[in-house]
Amino acid sequence: MGYQAQMDDTANSFAQRWKTGRTSVSDYYGLRETSDTSLPQLKRRASLPAVEKTLGLTTHGSTARPTPRGLLVAVVPIDERIVFTDARANHDLSYCPSLAQVGALCDRGRYAVTNPYFLLKSVVYVKGRPDGPMSEAGPVPKPVKNILINSPFFTRGTVNGVQAIPLGTNGDVGPFAFIRDLADAPYHGNSMGLIGVLRTFHESIYGTLRINLFQGKLNEYARQSLWQTIQDKDINRVREMLVDFLNFRDIHVLKLLSETVKHMNDKGKTLSRNHQAIRDILQYCASAPDFSHTGLGVVSFCQCWEVNQDGTVTSRPSFSIASPHFQTRFYVRGGERLKLYLSGFVHSYHKVDAMLERYQTVMDDLAERMKNTGYKKSFVNLDTLKMFLGAGSF
Repeated sequence: MGYQAQMDDTANSFAQRWKTGRTSVSDYYGLRETSDTSLPQLKRRASLPAVEKTLGLTTHGSTARPTPRGLLVAVVPIDERIVFTDARANHDLSYCPSLAQVGALCDRGRYAVTNPYFLLKSVVYVKGRPDGPMSEAGPVPKPVKNILINSPFFTRGTVNGVQAIPLGTNGDVGPFAFIRDLADAPYHGNSMGLIGVLRTFHESIYGTLRINLFQGKLNEYARQSLWQTIQDKDINRVREMLVDFLNFRDIHVLKLLSETVKHMNDKGKTLSRNHQAIRDILQYCASAPDFSHTGLGVVSFCQCWEVNQDGTVTSRPSFSIASPHFQTRFYVRGGERLKLYLSGFVHSYHKVDAMLERYQTVMDDLAERMKNTGYKKSFVNLDTLKMFLGAGSF
């Protein structure tokens, strides 16, 4: 077999593999849609989109060698491509601390709120700098006074300049709440969406002197009961707050989708076509009977103290508000599932692809802005940390 014949045979093999397990969206939903697209086919470089998969090694005579760059490629469907780019963005912006780093972060939090005699300080330093020139070492930390007794978001059970999103049958008034980003609408600027916050400082459960998730020390054992937690008042727990918040988020996840859509709609005529596509995706998904049907995922992050490239925890704060709060974003976890789900609303493979292309454009731009602003690897991925700590026994 000649070299070109081998390459054509390889292309045909890959084309068949791309078709395996993939079905027409219209057939899946029993729709009559004559304009539904066929499955992607292998094409020459001139007509391919920007993201491609190379076909690996081909043989020429007795010597294996790489396929010439760009000569034969497989088109990556948008529903697969978008999963990769979302996962890459989450990876680039966040990390999961080791047990040693968790301990160091907790120690740093304790030192921030106590003097050597463990007495309450009146000032905690946060990200930013006071009025004046920036130092040669970078932004000077900014002192924030008297913020350790109450949540800066809520004071004595009443809203303090921040409107909480009503959750639960009559409005959930537990220790956590979700609010809109105070700076930007979802996916504009550096906003990933809604923010989970600590509404009240529950002294007997979470401790009164919390400036972020990592405070006091890590309990080595999972909580056996709420009563046991209340009795052990000497440990400011990381596990408990982490698991309790993520459970609270997941219970209300469809409501959070709807609230994200409302926030985006408040932009009115300034909402771009690309952002309109994201809004429509989230709006369709918010009507699902169960979040798992949608193909979306949800992830939350928190900031604490900066960590050097060698893994050393520093005294430089990466948080701008000294109170536990958790940036939360939706992402594409299962691209094919999302595509099939959305097609039940728009009844067109072409339209779903166009929506996902616009979604990817916005999310790629957001990730790039955040990295350029200095957020690379500055967030702790709470969902990954929960799995790492083995919180399934709660």
